Amino acid sequence: MKQLIMDVLEDMSKGQVNLESKAARKSIANSIIAAIKTNNSGKGWFLDLSTLDGKAKLTEEETEKAKWVCEFCGKTTFHVDYDYIGSNYNHLGCELEQEMSSK
Repeated sequence: MKQLIMDVLEDMSKGQVNLESKAARKSIANSIIAAIKTNNSGKGWFLDLSTLDGKAKLTEEETEKAKWVCEFCGKTTFHVDYDYIGSNYNHLGCELEQEMSSK
């Protein structure tokens, strides 16, 4: 588990992440959750520490999929059409809903 989190952090370190930003912290958390879900091989969403050997390495596709997570709803946006993607891999609808609720 620790290695999986370290791998996600390593991948994200290639960009400039401002940890003072709430959105950046949320994006990192969402990427870690997406990596955990992806690494679970479609067995459902549960955490069984006895099955993780700490040596799991994400494939390039899994690493890319882990980035495509909406920071508002936490769901993947990997297969969403570009016309419905807002900023930072978010669903456009989630961003609009957030904007409308803040007014």
